[in-house]
Amino acid sequence: MIDVSVVANGLSAHASGSVTTYHVRRIETSSVDETDDLVPNICTPLMPEKRAARQPRRSRTEIQEKKSPRLRGSETKKVRYRGRETYCGDVPMTRLRYKLVAGDSLLECDFVIVTDATEDDLIDVQSQPAPLAIYVEGHELKWTPDYLIRRVGFTAELVEVKNLSWLRPSDPSLAAYRRAWVDACAVAARSQGFAFRLLTEQEIRVEPRLSNAYLTHRHLGPFVDEGLLMKAVMALPSLMAQATVADLGSAIDNPLRAIECAIRLDRQGYIRLDRSTVFSSASTFTNSQAEREPQ
Repeated sequence: MIDVSVVANGLSAHASGSVTTYHVRRIETSSVDETDDLVPNICTPLMPEKRAARQPRRSRTEIQEKKSPRLRGSETKKVRYRGRETYCGDVPMTRLRYKLVAGDSLLECDFVIVTDATEDDLIDVQSQPAPLAIYVEGHELKWTPDYLIRRVGFTAELVEVKNLSWLRPSDPSLAAYRRAWVDACAVAARSQGFAFRLLTEQEIRVEPRLSNAYLTHRHLGPFVDEGLLMKAVMALPSLMAQATVADLGSAIDNPLRAIECAIRLDRQGYIRLDRSTVFSSASTFTNSQAEREPQ
């Protein structure tokens, strides 16, 4: 025997002996509050929820650009990102306490190395400083110089490094446009009180200066054998006024370290290496510590 009753407290069931009783709730349409989230509206079929609009997929480059600020290659503008195909690097400048100066190309890195090896009046070198507005053929553009160089007693200088192939393309109209672009950069730099210099590989990759700059940069690392260097300084008075690097190596009993000692002594002003040839054991130097012959 089954007794079905209508109650107001919902659906429930209980068994009394062999009899099972079900209580079913009757819902009146007029008593349903459609604004009540707790009571479903059985008269209105459930509509499927609207799917959120699909977000556009971000490009790979946009995702890769999000990285730590410590990976930035310059003070103001990033000069590289992961996936970049061109050469780039950071050059520790020995004259600026091994400050890392970024290069956006191998030619720019060569420029930094040559500058570090040949200029002794540097105050600061900053890669890609703040952009300047330039006007080329009636259009306003933004130009970010490659380097800002400050020297003792000289006007600060903005430097632009370009390949000669970029400056002299085969298309005459493109070549004229790029010459106008360079002229606009010079005008913008001078209007802000800076000097301007355009450099190509013809001015940077000059031998033997470039090779000597690389040798100097290699041997002027932060780790110095103070004992060996002091031994080389003490040996200078025993050498002639015009001596060779091999003579210095014999004096310190360490021919393999003679080039390093000679470059460090040259940087400190004890000697002056001959820069007309690539530095080697046969290179000559002027010894300012040589004992003078009696008159």
